[in-house]
Amino acid sequence: MKTLKSRRVCKIIKVVSLATLVAGCSQPLFLTGATLTGACLFDVDGSGDGTGIEVWNTTAEEDRWNLWLTTSRPGDNPDGLTTPFINGPNDSSATIALPLQQGFNRFTIYGETSDAKPAYGLNLFFAGRSFPGISAQALLRTNDVVPAFQFNAAPATYGLDEFPIPGAGSLSCADGDDVITLVEFHWASPEVYNRDRVSVDFTDPSGQPDFIGTFTLMVGPPNPGGPKASVRVSQVEICFPSVIDRLYQVQYRAMLGAGAWNNLGSAVRATGASQCVQDSSLDPTRRFYRVVELPSP
Repeated sequence: MKTLKSRRVCKIIKVVSLATLVAGCSQPLFLTGATLTGACLFDVDGSGDGTGIEVWNTTAEEDRWNLWLTTSRPGDNPDGLTTPFINGPNDSSATIALPLQQGFNRFTIYGETSDAKPAYGLNLFFAGRSFPGISAQALLRTNDVVPAFQFNAAPATYGLDEFPIPGAGSLSCADGDDVITLVEFHWASPEVYNRDRVSVDFTDPSGQPDFIGTFTLMVGPPNPGGPKASVRVSQVEICFPSVIDRLYQVQYRAMLGAGAWNNLGSAVRATGASQCVQDSSLDPTRRFYRVVELPSP
């Protein structure tokens, strides 16, 4: 049985892949339509990296605590604080595979209480992939004010096992013909909602109030809100939908699951609904690319 102990795990993940592009949620392996297949919540430092001390996820992985989900949000009708749990009722059934509908998909998330940390990150996984399609971070909510959230591109966030993995660096991704965008996220300390519905291994009360949060996904056809990179080979040209006057940075690295992301030239300010950046290095080694939308000055 899992116990609430502080722990720090420092392992290096090694990934071998034939992919030549990292972009969006990627195509599903066995699932059709936009499908949420994993969620991980973890405390982060000032750079967005997970510390490895507090990690909740939707697996039965023994060294991590379970993250439990209900439909709807706190205070909605129906109320996410009272709706039945999607996963559970025990550790072996903590996994999820949730088809997403067009429009808004709202969820309430629960974790057994522990020591409150200043900030937390959320990684969301789609179509059975082991790397996040969406990564966010926000300060812990401690009162009626909901802190703003932002994308997380840190190199050592957490996923559905013990290993550190890079954050997606985006609040939007593509799954098949759908674009999925995170439009709401917060994680609240136990005193905010003062509800006790879960424990580490069961969707049963533990005798102390839970951490409770929410996230909302908007699913729709492709639109400029979520960059999705594509590669054309002459040299290499990375193209992505964009919003006029917003800043975008194309990055690359030689290995999918390890190494620092390097900027490909300078950030570009979009001048239209589509933007392209060329990689003219003709480097014979394999490269993986991603597109990050930067905060506008």
